[in-house]
Amino acid sequence: NQQAQIFMSQAIITKEEGGHTSSVHALAVMGNLMFSGDREGHIIAWDLTTGKAAQKLQRAHDGQPVMSLLAFESYLLSAGMDGLV
Repeated sequence: NQQAQIFMSQAIITKEEGGHTSSVHALAVMGNLMFSGDREGHIIAWDLTTGKAAQKLQRAHDGQPVMSLLAFESYLLSAGMDGLV
C-alpha cells in the first residue's frame, strides 16, 4: 500500500509494452528481472527498471500453458501442461 509505504511500485507493465495477450499463470523474480508465463505457452522476461519486455520465448511449451516458473541463480525453470520442465 503506497500510503503506508509498504509496497512501492517501480514499474507498471502492460500489454502495450510488449506483454501477454492471454492470461498469465506464473511469475518469478530474479534481481531486476521478472518472468511471466501465460496460457499460450509464452514466457516474457521483463526489465523491472523500465517496465518493458526484455526478451520473449514464444510457445516455450508448444502452445500449452506455462504452469510454474522458478528463477534460481542464473537459471529459469518452467513447467508446462505439455508435461515438460
